[in-house]
Amino acid sequence: MNISENKLSASQAISEITGHLYFGDMVKSLRMCENVSQAEMARSIGISRQYLCNIESGERKVDVELALKFAEYLKHPKEFFISRLLEDQLYTAGLDYTITLKAS
Repeated sequence: MNISENKLSASQAISEITGHLYFGDMVKSLRMCENVSQAEMARSIGISRQYLCNIESGERKVDVELALKFAEYLKHPKEFFISRLLEDQLYTAGLDYTITLKAS
């Protein structure tokens, strides 16, 4: 099992224990586990610290392109971030689905 698979399993375990894990909460948790400040992460992915703060608190939503930047910065599989983003959008709409992405 490689490091990306370990990280994916850990993220899935958190979700199973706590219930739905919102995208912003996931980003914040992973950022904090890496001991990275909001300012440092925001600067690295090209957004303001306030925008990142709003994402982490659930006040702002992200698009797929930004989700990919988070995945790259945090060194997690892009499929996991995209599926988590889509699951979050569905959950917010009252639909509790799990998304699994597979390359075509």
